[in-house]
Amino acid sequence: MFLYACLYWIQHLQKSGRQLHGNDQILQFLQEHLLHWLEALAWMDKISEGIDAITTLESIALLKNCSSLLSFSHDILRFIRSSRTTIEQAPNQTYCSALIFTPALSTVREQFKDCIPQWIQRLPKVEDDWNALLQTLEGHAAPVNAVAFSHDSRLLASASCDKTVRLWDSRTGAVLQTLKGHLDYVTSVAFSPDSKLLASASRDKTIRLWDTQSGGEVQILRDHSDWVWAVSFSPDGKLLASASSDRTVKLWDAKSRVVLWTLDSHVGYVSAVAFSPDSKLLASASRDSTIKLWNTQSGEELRMLKGHSDWVMAVVVSSDGKLLASASSDGTIKLWDIQSASSEGMENLWDTQSSEALQTLIGCSDWVVTMTFSFDGNLLA
Repeated sequence: MFLYACLYWIQHLQKSGRQLHGNDQILQFLQEHLLHWLEALAWMDKISEGIDAITTLESIALLKNCSSLLSFSHDILRFIRSSRTTIEQAPNQTYCSALIFTPALSTVREQFKDCIPQWIQRLPKVEDDWNALLQTLEGHAAPVNAVAFSHDSRLLASASCDKTVRLWDSRTGAVLQTLKGHLDYVTSVAFSPDSKLLASASRDKTIRLWDTQSGGEVQILRDHSDWVWAVSFSPDGKLLASASSDRTVKLWDAKSRVVLWTLDSHVGYVSAVAFSPDSKLLASASRDSTIKLWNTQSGEELRMLKGHSDWVMAVVVSSDGKLLASASSDGTIKLWDIQSASSEGMENLWDTQSSEALQTLIGCSDWVVTMTFSFDGNLLA
């Protein structure tokens, strides 16, 4: 009965249709027992369910126009997400470390400041308010090389040097699957447009396909003769592209999983690939300092873009198919007009060394090696 009450009280509230007001019993309960509830959930390994519950409560408060409950629910979500690892590993720290490292102006911290142990006389300096970092996902045993959101934004996949891929619930941060099978570092991950398949590339020279619901391995693709650095599905779901240290790009039929084209004119490692929105164009980035554009239907090389002075490590095509962005170890990001370019190269529109950053996101303690937006544009990993 205790377990049921902890997990489902907000669902009962949702179905009851009761009216909420400024000093509602729900708000009073959370102001008095929030930390007790979170501790109980942690002992039962149910913090993810707690995040779901407060998300539901936030929606109810918004619908019922209950501003005080809405504000508190929002702050609770930030508190749980930021302190999740601490609370899960040591539930008693809900009253200590979790509060101590919460921003000074947080409603949760202000409400429960008396729970901070009195023997801690010197509290660490913390930010006044929450920053842009929503949650830190921990679990890999080695560096993370790549991340990708599913097209419905529900899942996040991460590729690691620990030879595994992890599937996370992007809303709660819970690990849903740990995919094991690769024999070396996993370098890249990509979801199919319907989010049912995940492709992973590895230094073991293979691409593996996984069922995202069951976590089962569907197929191993072997045709590269060296490390596979990158993998990407075409937006129409018909093609899969892979880039390798063997200096080739391979285009696979996503359904039959046979190689349709081997694109082999780069003279250095191929490190990244990206499709245009209409799936008719593929861009490849290489250690030879160039980007190449290919016709995906014929395998023909259309253009070579020159301008970087070092390894081109990442490439992406804009959603309207007009611009291509490339990032290089020469310290620059370049934007190219791929509709009007000549074969000799295109005009460099933007250089990071001379541009002002719109925002700096703080939270990582080492190199940032990859990043991706969710397809709904609301999240950045």
